[in-house]
Amino acid sequence: MLIMIDQLFDKVFNHPSLIAQPPVLLDIGASGNLHNNWQSVARYAICVAFDADDREMDFINDKAKNFRQLHIVKKIVTDSNIGSADFHLTASPYCSSLLQPDNASLSDWNFADLFKVEKKIKLPAISLEKALADLNIDYVDWFKSDSQGLDLTLFKNMGQKQYHTIIADFEPGFIDAYKGEDKIKDLLNYMDDMPFWLYGFVTGGNQRMNIPNLTPNFSLLEIDQIRHFTQNAAICAEITYINNFRHQQLQTERYYLLGCTFSLILKQYGFAAELAVNGLNLTQNSLFNEILHYIKQVTRKPTIGMLISNPALLKRKVINKIMYRLHRLL
Repeated sequence: MLIMIDQLFDKVFNHPSLIAQPPVLLDIGASGNLHNNWQSVARYAICVAFDADDREMDFINDKAKNFRQLHIVKKIVTDSNIGSADFHLTASPYCSSLLQPDNASLSDWNFADLFKVEKKIKLPAISLEKALADLNIDYVDWFKSDSQGLDLTLFKNMGQKQYHTIIADFEPGFIDAYKGEDKIKDLLNYMDDMPFWLYGFVTGGNQRMNIPNLTPNFSLLEIDQIRHFTQNAAICAEITYINNFRHQQLQTERYYLLGCTFSLILKQYGFAAELAVNGLNLTQNSLFNEILHYIKQVTRKPTIGMLISNPALLKRKVINKIMYRLHRLL
């Protein structure tokens, strides 16, 4: 029997263990949009979104109806309870930070102007640990942070919750963008000793161009032309870790079910199958058999019957075949 992912997720998230403890999704630095990978589980989940700079937070009201619960915390998230802190509002809301931009280092890069501080304001601050306690939330299943230099610091502030987090998303930098920031090397060293494995590492780039140094010798048009032909250099990375489930507290029916669904979202079918087998051996819950059946279904070559009964799959198959033939012709 053909199993659809939405039907499978509906069964999983209506399991008593996940009704009693819905998944908690934590988004630090939520300006711009909430995590795309959360769309399929949003209606079952509690989302906690932090962002002190609300210039790009209009989307939140539209997204609120998608979640079982949505908590918006318009405070600076820190690793200590200091009541209030200076916050640097930059030309781009996506670069605003508790940390001061390192303008000397940033001057070597084309996007330096985005980090120019337009205003320094005092805003209410709260530690991540206290913010979660105030919301009566004592666990985090998916941690996502783009805090402009403090991702690792804030992850550490969760204390024991770190070890029970299933997915952890970070966006640290290679370059010196902020003074005193957590950089990629710090994250990699720390997570190497944690019960996680590295799933994703996607670099982001910008052009290394010190515009002020170029202006005496090039016109604005010439600088634009140089910018057009200059390849991006790596400046940051979107890094995702998945818990290895070796910690005994995660070896429960709830965590195995949630680990399976998160792994399916990330298309980590091998790990999802491993968790499903472990969950089945532990609980004999037939849901794990359904998860295994879905994995077998989605990873095997589609049959004629599957294509006819699933128009989306048929469309994708046809498009892939056309693209393959075009590629051969070219």
